[in-house]
Amino acid sequence: MSTLRFLSIASVMLLWAGCSTSEVNLSVSTSNLSDVSIGTPSSFSNLTIFPLISKETRTTDRFITLDEGLKSGQVEILEGGAVRAQAHGNTVNQIFVVNRSDKHLYLMPGEILLGGDQDRMTSQETIIPPSEKPIGIAAFCVERGRWGSRNVGQTVQSLQTAQSNDDVAIAAATATQELAQQANAGKFVATVGAATKDVRIAAQLDKDQSKVWANVGKTNKGNSTESSTSTFTKNYVDKNSIEKIKRYSDHFRSKLDGTEKIVGVVVAINGKIHCVDAFESTPLFRKLWPRLLKSYALDAITKSNAGVQVAKCTKAQVREFLDEMTQAKVETETQNGTLVDKRQLKMGVSFSSRWDEKKLGASDFAGAVHDGGLVVD
Repeated sequence: MSTLRFLSIASVMLLWAGCSTSEVNLSVSTSNLSDVSIGTPSSFSNLTIFPLISKETRTTDRFITLDEGLKSGQVEILEGGAVRAQAHGNTVNQIFVVNRSDKHLYLMPGEILLGGDQDRMTSQETIIPPSEKPIGIAAFCVERGRWGSRNVGQTVQSLQTAQSNDDVAIAAATATQELAQQANAGKFVATVGAATKDVRIAAQLDKDQSKVWANVGKTNKGNSTESSTSTFTKNYVDKNSIEKIKRYSDHFRSKLDGTEKIVGVVVAINGKIHCVDAFESTPLFRKLWPRLLKSYALDAITKSNAGVQVAKCTKAQVREFLDEMTQAKVETETQNGTLVDKRQLKMGVSFSSRWDEKKLGASDFAGAVHDGGLVVD
């Protein structure tokens, strides 16, 4: 029997009996899960997180992350017009990445990018090799009400507020004023966090810009972060929102940051499995954990059922869920240079990625599957 191999991020969504689910992000092969143990859960308000512990020590650190690349100046993300002849202009659903580091760059789905003609998010799990050459990748807009330059003062204010968070990555520069000007010249100058569940589904499963915008609007409304341009980014640069998220993140980072051999987490909101994020190694998980935690907290805030008593998920239910999700028939396609295996399940859809002849990750979205798409709670 084959063993579990952690390789990067994945997403899973499953509407399930017992411990029902919304989204699950899981970076594993479709083999048995015997190499992972489910740790003791920690809870705060309506959010519960189970650590996933590898039975083997996994210390491989072969990727640079977007956070590391932007902060060091080794990675740039640009509008098309900033790297091609201006006659071609910018394109909503494509941006360009330059990776000048000596490692491959790992981009997880749902990285929220501030700048350019409108804020964007990465759409799929992507690996960018070291090169001076800009490489085009698929993206989705998360700022419906803007196409063009943003007021410099607004960008400066957003960046200054964002700098109060150690989990926001801002491009290397001498001053926020300079960064704001670079943003108006077609550069994405910060990555502020990860997209929430419904936004990810709209991008990865539906591949539908209108659905991305609709779900951005739902999140903004639920978190009271609506704005004139309807940007998702405000959830991570608004002072009130930052404080709400911080209450969650402070609790869980104090509980899980030092966990040995941790490679991922299972997340439950309001008693339902919400997502599972796991990675090939402890170092990669720890680098991505702070921004993932913010997205869990944001979903918990927008889905809060204050005063409603709900049953908590158990380790046994989580294990059964993880085992159940691996069964499916496979269809393969190429996305952003990565092979993606699509698995259709009765309870949802699964995506797993392969890169460099190795399993890269899996994304399973759960709910009732109909001809018109996936229906989730």
